[in-house]
Amino acid sequence: MKKSDRRQAESDLFDAFETGPYFNTSVIFRGTEDICCLRVLEYLFEGPAWDIEIAAIAGTSSPADVVSTLRNLGLGDQGLAYQQAKWIGIPSRPILHGYYFLTEAGRQAVLDWQSTVYLGAMTNILEKQAAFLENELTYLIKEMELIAQEIESITLEFEQLIFQISTISKHTGGN
Repeated sequence: MKKSDRRQAESDLFDAFETGPYFNTSVIFRGTEDICCLRVLEYLFEGPAWDIEIAAIAGTSSPADVVSTLRNLGLGDQGLAYQQAKWIGIPSRPILHGYYFLTEAGRQAVLDWQSTVYLGAMTNILEKQAAFLENELTYLIKEMELIAQEIESITLEFEQLIFQISTISKHTGGN
């Protein structure tokens, strides 16, 4: 190979490289405290849910509101997917209903949020326990200082009694 040919060569090092779902950083769930959304997420972790099921779980007549909220919190279409299906209605007409499901990226985003919330809660508990233990330790140190002062006081009184006994014994002739 000539030197000029090397400049024109193209790299094939990354040709077989594929991005898998574990590289998906576009789905970041910011979390919620809305009980309706939390109930729907819990249900979706078990599997897909029809739109009418989501309405019943959320306690609303419009599942789109809950789904929109979850998508706006970071799940988007990539984390909370929707698929339409035809149902046959009473007068034999097709009715379009759909079901929602969490994608793997959506599941991972919710799990990441839950672990962050759990970690935050555990950190808060540990900080409170550390503050309690610090107060207890401060109390015990003060108690030990008081005990040390009391021992020193008793030692002085003991030395004074020994001195008085030795003085009395010198005056009485040692008896």
